[in-house]
Amino acid sequence: MTPYLARAIYDLHKRVAVVYGTHGDSGANNYGREHAAALGDIREMEARESCARMGIKNVWFLEGKDTASQNVLNSLANWGHGANLEKLVELIRLTRPDVIITSLPGVFIGENHGDHQAAGVLSTEAFDLAGNPVVFPSQLAGASARREIYLENLQAWQVKKIYYFPDANDEKQFASMGPAYSIKEVSPSQKKPYWRIALDAATTHLTQYPADIERIQKMSDAEVEKMMSNPDAAWWTEPETLVFGKSYYVSKATDDVFANLEGEPNRCVEVSAKCNDHRRRRQ
Repeated sequence: MTPYLARAIYDLHKRVAVVYGTHGDSGANNYGREHAAALGDIREMEARESCARMGIKNVWFLEGKDTASQNVLNSLANWGHGANLEKLVELIRLTRPDVIITSLPGVFIGENHGDHQAAGVLSTEAFDLAGNPVVFPSQLAGASARREIYLENLQAWQVKKIYYFPDANDEKQFASMGPAYSIKEVSPSQKKPYWRIALDAATTHLTQYPADIERIQKMSDAEVEKMMSNPDAAWWTEPETLVFGKSYYVSKATDDVFANLEGEPNRCVEVSAKCNDHRRRRQ
């Protein structure tokens, strides 16, 4: 999502916070010998440095266990679903975002990572729960003595929209399912395309992509641009398409991410009288 985040941060002047579900400590280290907890610490440093290059200062890590599985249920079970959901709701109530953008919780060719899907599941649940004052009420307790360590005195917060980003091999299948943004567009403030800003931030992830990163760092600007114009070699698709999840206010799927953040709340669809009659007969 980095090209879109560059647009939001530098040219829309939006505040962005990032929450990682795991530390990535069960993956392979393609750059050094560190594994397990040591690898997780290094990857946290890489992630924080990448965010810092984008000007993102608010970065948190949940305590999900990096799970080598293509089954989202395995990941949710291994993460400590309830505890991490509570923490995510707390962070939403703390930072009060208008929009959540998260992984698409579905299986596609190219997107079969249980942890990615688990992040989407938890984010969707947190979208539904953070605005409900009866959910995790100890986070919302009222005024108390200053030294009270168990009550957080936060407020319920309703996120306005949630979007998903797919990681499928063929993202054309998501056309018109949400807003699309060109990664080739030049940032008016940074005077470079959004993909270039994103690529500069991505080069911190040496434990995952050292060969690619070292090769790119030796390229000229023209060579990097040529690489990014090749759909088989580019790090992001053109355009970058989001999948619309849901909105608290009435909104169309393809509307801009920050459109319709106020207005007419969505209402539950009323059950028709015919359906009610059918239900009574069944009872």
